Amino acid sequence: MAYYTGTGKRHLTVSPYTPDRVELIGNNTKQASSVDIGKAVKLSGNTVVVCANGDEIYGFISSVEAGSKGGYSIGSVVCDVGRECWANDEVGGLVVGSRVVASTAVALGTAHNANGANVKVAAGTEAGSHKWQVIGLEVSPSTAGKQVLLRKI
Repeated sequence: MAYYTGTGKRHLTVSPYTPDRVELIGNNTKQASSVDIGKAVKLSGNTVVVCANGDEIYGFISSVEAGSKGGYSIGSVVCDVGRECWANDEVGGLVVGSRVVASTAVALGTAHNANGANVKVAAGTEAGSHKWQVIGLEVSPSTAGKQVLLRKI
């Protein structure tokens, strides 16, 4: 079992040298910005949008560009099999091997809470093709809010 000591405010990808996918983000009002890095997203037509509670996670926003295309924000999304990201166990009880779905969402363009918890996940059984599994746990705290390391499987 993998455990990690708490270093706080982790929300970026673990393997930064693997390319991410470039995606259109949100709707055509150029609403995404750097405050959205780390948020869980799902596919919605030819763009990605923030996941709602219980949604299957397509990936996590890793960067947002200053420019736009047709009004849509442009950014990178960590979404390929084998990629890893940190997230917060919002409810508590996740263990190594748990599969997760998105938990409480924070809207695009809105800063996440003070402790960096912009990626929140909860136990779930998704039926689609995008699955994320817990592969590591933060040693402390042992309840809701602990950091978990996810890998797309």
